Amino acid sequence: MLLAVAACAWPLPVTAYPGSYYGPGPGTRRQMEQDIADGINRFRAEYGLPPVPVSPALTEVAEAHALDLDRYRPDEGSDPYGAPCTMHSWSSHGNWTPVCFTADNRSARSMWSKPREITHGRYRDNGFEIAYRYSDFATPELALASWRRSRAHATVILEQGPWTVPWRAMGVAIRGSYAVVWFGRTPDPAARSVAQLPRGSAASSLK
Repeated sequence: MLLAVAACAWPLPVTAYPGSYYGPGPGTRRQMEQDIADGINRFRAEYGLPPVPVSPALTEVAEAHALDLDRYRPDEGSDPYGAPCTMHSWSSHGNWTPVCFTADNRSARSMWSKPREITHGRYRDNGFEIAYRYSDFATPELALASWRRSRAHATVILEQGPWTVPWRAMGVAIRGSYAVVWFGRTPDPAARSVAQLPRGSAASSLK
């Protein structure tokens, strides 16, 4: 099961990223995403795990989903039976199949297949997501602290419990209130050996 975290204030010193009332600009956002990738790999290193290479394909998926969550808030909806949609949901406003991902995991396969769908098959395996939402703008410090203290999220990052297959690819995005990370079991041939986020845009994926 993949669990998403919604958070309120957390008493940590938060780095001041340059921005405005409307949030950080593209350059600052890219640095924030790199900080998340670096923080995840530092967390893994504490447990003797190797760094996960950053994948251009999974970064494209993460960017598309973070942008969709921030613009259209599919996690605030519900399925036809009234079950709340979680942050692993996708709206009907993009070039993808909408998903209301509920806590019972009925739609897991529709969410896990998003890397193949978003990248048009360039990434051929499933992907698995952790997500974070803050009442104001999300930051790397808040997202990382939340995931570290959440057993459900830490087991994903650290390949524990049901997540024992080594992660060989990672994509990260942060938009507005949301931060998301996608993990994959299959290497991305375009990934850098040193985890460095590629430049790109998910805007074309949205209608």
